Amino acid sequence: MAENERIMPKSSGRRRAFLIVMDITLIALALVAIYIIDAAFFPLKVKINPKNGGTVSVRISKENDEWTMRSWTTAILKAEESDGYVFTGWSGASTSAVTPLTIALDGKTVLTANFERFEPRSVQIGNRRWMAENLNVIPAKSWCYDDNDESRCIAGKSYCYDNDENNCRKYGRLYDYEAAMVACPAPWRLPTKDDWNSLIRVGGYKTGEKLKSKTGWDDWKCGEVSRSGHTEKTDCTPGSVYSGNGTDEFGFSALPGGSRYDDVGKSGIWWADARNYEPEWYYLIYYTYELMNTYCRAGFCGGDGSIRCVQDIPGVSEKVVGSDGPPPPIIRSWEYGATTVTFYADGMVRVSGNGKMEDCIPEWEEYSRFASQRYCKSPWRDYQVTGLIIEEGVTHIGSRAFDGCYIMSSVTIPNSVASIGHRAFGYCTSLRSIIIRNPNPPRIATMFGNASDVFEKNYENIMEKACLYVPANSIGAYRAADGWKEFGCIKELAETPEGK
Repeated sequence: MAENERIMPKSSGRRRAFLIVMDITLIALALVAIYIIDAAFFPLKVKINPKNGGTVSVRISKENDEWTMRSWTTAILKAEESDGYVFTGWSGASTSAVTPLTIALDGKTVLTANFERFEPRSVQIGNRRWMAENLNVIPAKSWCYDDNDESRCIAGKSYCYDNDENNCRKYGRLYDYEAAMVACPAPWRLPTKDDWNSLIRVGGYKTGEKLKSKTGWDDWKCGEVSRSGHTEKTDCTPGSVYSGNGTDEFGFSALPGGSRYDDVGKSGIWWADARNYEPEWYYLIYYTYELMNTYCRAGFCGGDGSIRCVQDIPGVSEKVVGSDGPPPPIIRSWEYGATTVTFYADGMVRVSGNGKMEDCIPEWEEYSRFASQRYCKSPWRDYQVTGLIIEEGVTHIGSRAFDGCYIMSSVTIPNSVASIGHRAFGYCTSLRSIIIRNPNPPRIATMFGNASDVFEKNYENIMEKACLYVPANSIGAYRAADGWKEFGCIKELAETPEGK
């Protein structure tokens, strides 16, 4: 070994390894410290009250102002309710009741999302569960006409009648359309047209009286109002005063909450979910026994109505009044051509006789749904028909005979019917079951040779939603026949819900 060669200590390699380990450890500790400091000083803390009431999602964004060269951080918080809860608003750094909420983060921001249990009184009617009181919840969400375009989201409004909170406690809140579409807390939902029509199919004649509360409705004086059918509520003596109250047979307890500034005591107005069509109201009036509806064309509905939320009851069929037990009472009968038309208390209409029903032809060719009611001898349209049975012996169903029967869900047509007149079932948008016992498809007398002139396509496509039930071995004939082949659902009679 050379004299000037130095011998390195054996421990130098271990020292170098030790220093490397120390460096890594210090870096790791520094990162942990930064994380702890960052967690401790993060500018937003969100609490949920109660913990199982819902959830909150947070999106943080940073914005810059090119003119002032300032920058700031904002948070967008969205509260989502758990089933059975309603969001009641924020507390802490904001007291807003709106979600999503946008808030600027300045130092330490603490927010609490508050929820409450939603336990309204309810009642089962048919195969649905209805709230037995009007909704009194301030909607926090916005209704979006296009889920992919936030610029088309509108925060709806709700009110108390006459801006008095006591009226909200008694009658519930009044909602505009955008608020109504998002107001019902899960698992409740805003009722559709078919939900409302089901009440009439279950209630039958005088459904409105069965839904009205026993108190709270104004009296009415016979002769003060003019509406077809209302005088049949009682033996009406001119000048007599009658109560507008109902029997509340179903426990629905409908109160006359009116609109924002008037009609309390005289009317109750409720929204229907018609998101694919024009908005719609269902309403009760103090001097009638009907549950009626109206479409909101060109803003006709104004802006506010009450809400009754609803739930489906799986596995339960829609039980219709008069579907079992003794036959329901006959309300009225009419002679119509070679047939007799009879209206029953459960809303069913039966047509009997031997020969043709009379056709209904308005005086002018340009037809409207009201023209036939005014100029044709078909008074059953003044009633709310729930179902129709044509009896054996009738050979023709008259043109426009049942046009406008929008509650009617089922029709039974016997073997003897060989033809059906023009627009016989126009506007019957609730039709779901059409039973035909003739193996030879009845001739449809239409102007244009297609089913749309019998089962008028308005607001809903009846041929897509209704099912045609025909005799065994005749499906092929119906699928080939003009006027019937447009139906998407054609089955044999054995497959009907009744199996007959």
